[in-house]
Amino acid sequence: MNSIFRTILPLVLLCLLATQASAQSGTWQTKASTPTPITGHAVGAVNGKLYSVGGTNGAPCCNIFQAPTFAYDPTTNAWTTKTTMSVKRKNLAGGVVNGIFYAVGGDNDFSYFATNEAYDAATDTWTIKAPMPTPRSGLTAGVVSGILYAVGGAFPAALTTVEAYDPATNTWTTTASTLQARYVAAAAGVNGILYVMGGLTNIGGVNVYLASVEAYNPVTNTWTPKAPMPTARANLATVVVNGIIYAVGGWNGTALATVEAYNPTTDTWTSAPSMPTARRAVAAGEVNGVLYAVGGVIGSNTTLATVEAFTPVISGPPGPSGSQVWNTFLGTLSSTYTASTWILDTAITMTRIQAQAVIPPSGCTVNAVLTVSDGTAGGTRTLTITGAANDSGPIAVSYAAGATLTLRVSTAASCFGSAGPPATPGGAPSLVNALVQYKAQ
Repeated sequence: MNSIFRTILPLVLLCLLATQASAQSGTWQTKASTPTPITGHAVGAVNGKLYSVGGTNGAPCCNIFQAPTFAYDPTTNAWTTKTTMSVKRKNLAGGVVNGIFYAVGGDNDFSYFATNEAYDAATDTWTIKAPMPTPRSGLTAGVVSGILYAVGGAFPAALTTVEAYDPATNTWTTTASTLQARYVAAAAGVNGILYVMGGLTNIGGVNVYLASVEAYNPVTNTWTPKAPMPTARANLATVVVNGIIYAVGGWNGTALATVEAYNPTTDTWTSAPSMPTARRAVAAGEVNGVLYAVGGVIGSNTTLATVEAFTPVISGPPGPSGSQVWNTFLGTLSSTYTASTWILDTAITMTRIQAQAVIPPSGCTVNAVLTVSDGTAGGTRTLTITGAANDSGPIAVSYAAGATLTLRVSTAASCFGSAGPPATPGGAPSLVNALVQYKAQ
């Protein structure tokens, strides 16, 4: 075949998105346990490390839990205890915006909180921010375009409430309510859209486990129903890896090891390998293309320190069956980010790599390096993005069917100012378009 297939990679400033319709596979590994068992916590990633904030070690009552802050370094497989938040609480939600971890809501067995605290990992300090308009527990949160959305929860009944926090102005805005009241649900932002799924609601005095999924468009301030999860559940976690939302664990009368993968582009669900440890009230995050499931509860009341890591492998494109699209924000990436891993379904020849900055950088010699590799010296090609554009020129790198390729993005942290488009003076470009060309052999 002589047709050319293309993979387009827009590079933008905070998270990584890949779009594909192929089956989900991958492997789970057990990692170092948290310093103490933990549940009712929130997890997020900052500068290549995973942070767990708040929560309880399972103390039966009342307000005697420590709500710790833990940091995990994947390079050393070790946890470190950090400064505890000012207002100790569990069943809270969190999200990372421009390298700051915001922890909102929660309870302490006696009170529902509207508290909003910001954790700066660089200084290991917590700062009180503007509280949510609505106190609540069991809420979920997601970040879209630099805005933190606090969704649902209970006060004390299930809520449809959605409130949006802008860290730049330290202000909250009430937005359109969800279609379904829900608490202990999960949320994730992908490509400018917020997705909320699962949870519990009360119908006719009976608690009902939800499979429903809703998508929020901030531009139109509207919610739209999407394809439901195959498995109805609450107390689950969601993580975005390569543009796919992974719904992890949960509870539907029993603790679940279930993992299901949602493709927002095709509005479809597929099964992924189950966690080794079934659990509910688990929290999860992503670092360098790896999903980490942290803590949770097994059985009726056993709190876990268990940490398990899932590395997805995407089988299929690039090849005649399709192509992939990646989006990544450069500002808070670790020094090397594995953007995607995939297995070729046919032999290909990579013919060119190009990149162009939509907003040129300022004050940087090297902004980022793209690497496509099969793990061998002969199968590795890099493109350094310097200035406004770069082009590898014609190349011919052959890969056999069945080869495993990775796309990595390496960044020079000194080149980046504060995150968020448009680019800050002396900072990174807010948007770079990159094109990888290849053809089937």
